[in-house]
Amino acid sequence: MTTMTTRPKPQPRAQEKDIHVYDSDFEYPNRYIKLQMDLKEFYTLMQDFVKKDEFNTHIRKDGYDMDKIEEKLKLRKNDVMNTEYPIVIAGETSAGKSSVVNLILGEKILPSGIRASTSRLCRVKYGERLMICTRDNKDEELDNMSLANVKEMAENLKMLAKTNNKKISCVDIYMPVPLLQGNIMIVDTPGCGDMEQKEVADKMMSYLPNALAYVFVINVSNAGGLQDDRILPVLSKVKNNMHEMVSFSPEDVIFLLNKWDTISHEDDDQLEKFIEETKECLHQWWREVDDSCIFRVSASKI
Repeated sequence: MTTMTTRPKPQPRAQEKDIHVYDSDFEYPNRYIKLQMDLKEFYTLMQDFVKKDEFNTHIRKDGYDMDKIEEKLKLRKNDVMNTEYPIVIAGETSAGKSSVVNLILGEKILPSGIRASTSRLCRVKYGERLMICTRDNKDEELDNMSLANVKEMAENLKMLAKTNNKKISCVDIYMPVPLLQGNIMIVDTPGCGDMEQKEVADKMMSYLPNALAYVFVINVSNAGGLQDDRILPVLSKVKNNMHEMVSFSPEDVIFLLNKWDTISHEDDDQLEKFIEETKECLHQWWREVDDSCIFRVSASKI
């Protein structure tokens, strides 16, 4: 009887193993960076091309959608090179935006009810250690501090919020929160009503084109219902600039009806009527909103 022996499969040489490790660990990021650089070069070439006399003579006047082509190419190029992906939190003054951010982070970090800091942006980013960094209106660092724990961070943010330093335009917070890995950041914008709505909208607009989500927090406990004189100017600004937002979809806007626990009605029919009226108002403001993107919450109670 002949005994069959199974030959062992040949093992990859050391060099082959190295190649395999390189491919699996670094190939995808390297491909992404190469694609990013290729697209940047493409848009640069296009920017040079639209300056040529031949383009103006033969293409600009007869081409489709050539209006402000230089500005559009610049926006697309900037969009390609942007590697941060914000979750933008907007809303009325005292609507509870800070409470919503704290809820997302799972820690009570941001102070609420403090008036001095309402014109400042707050950006929460991933960091291996706890740190606070203040920046001016040119996004240049003014100061930074490392913190030992979350409680110390919250106390320092509360003190910082009480200051009236006009040089501080933005506060960056770094925390080891897994949600924020991969260049995701939470942007807490100034409240509608604390400053001119146009200024609020302008601050917000620089983050919306690449936003992963746009969350609008509304205080349903306000007397007289939803405050359209505060909210509509900001939403209109977003609508009018939709053509600049390559990655932004109006269907993805999330409306949080906060402080819902403060709403009281005599019976269920009245409450249901209030809910339907609120949804109808939101549909008038933002036609594309889906009812599945309207949530009733009490962020400070969670």
